[in-house]
Amino acid sequence: MIEITEDGVTTTFTNNGIDAKADTTVLGKTTHRLTKNGQTTKAVSNVLGSNTTISEDGDGNPQIVTTVGNIEVDAKPDGSAVHIVTNGSTSSKTTSSILGADTIINNDNVQTLAGKLTSGSFTIKAKSVTKDDGTTVTRFVSVDGSGNETVLGDTLNDGSVFANGNTVEIYEDNGAIFIKITAPLSDDLVVE
Repeated sequence: MIEITEDGVTTTFTNNGIDAKADTTVLGKTTHRLTKNGQTTKAVSNVLGSNTTISEDGDGNPQIVTTVGNIEVDAKPDGSAVHIVTNGSTSSKTTSSILGADTIINNDNVQTLAGKLTSGSFTIKAKSVTKDDGTTVTRFVSVDGSGNETVLGDTLNDGSVFANGNTVEIYEDNGAIFIKITAPLSDDLVVE
């Protein structure tokens, strides 16, 4: 269903208990949401000129893809989130299998934040930030009820980045949040 309002355009599609929704404002901001089992995987593009497509996989399940420049952000039918930055013939990719991931597309990077581990009034999450050149940094953060982040720990020392062509996986196992990184070793890395 497509609805045109004074604020922009909303497109929705529901099938097999999965809800897909894309909102584009008249100012050009785009938000896509895919809700499965009460968990919403969301992406926001703060960059004008993004293109969002809602489609079906082979089983009729909704999926959403937002692209802008060399950045692609996917919300898969299983609730996972993927961001890909292509630089030349090489791509860097972050995948979160934790339902409810948030992804933000900015002018010079894309960030995915995921996790449901609650500690008091804070939620502990893993964060992957990929710049438009394909380099990535990862860290663990604490997020308060207002969305403010406090860095708990970086996986690399300041100044170190994972080179273009890296792959990051954010996942949970036995209630703990993990970040797995595979990256070419083109520079010295100082691990925290």
